[in-house]
Amino acid sequence: MRTEIVRSRVDPLVKQEATKILDEMDMSMSSVFNIFLKQLIAERKIPFEIKLPNAETIEAIKAVQRGEVEETSIEEMMNEWKKWEKEEKAQL
Repeated sequence: MRTEIVRSRVDPLVKQEATKILDEMDMSMSSVFNIFLKQLIAERKIPFEIKLPNAETIEAIKAVQRGEVEETSIEEMMNEWKKWEKEEKAQL
């Protein structure tokens, strides 16, 4: 079967992560791209749902871009949760 070469620009981190996942699945980027194109043709649409962010998510993204959001860690969030739980129990 004759094939064509398709070139695409992809964020290097996206390619790296996708390649790692595909390696675990014993699949190549080329085979997955071919599957995608065949499904596109069969369904005559993109073969998965693409969702636009809602207004709340868009505002959160803008706040991050403006530098208005504090970074936090899981540990900090867990500590805040435990603090809240103690306060709730104390009110009972």
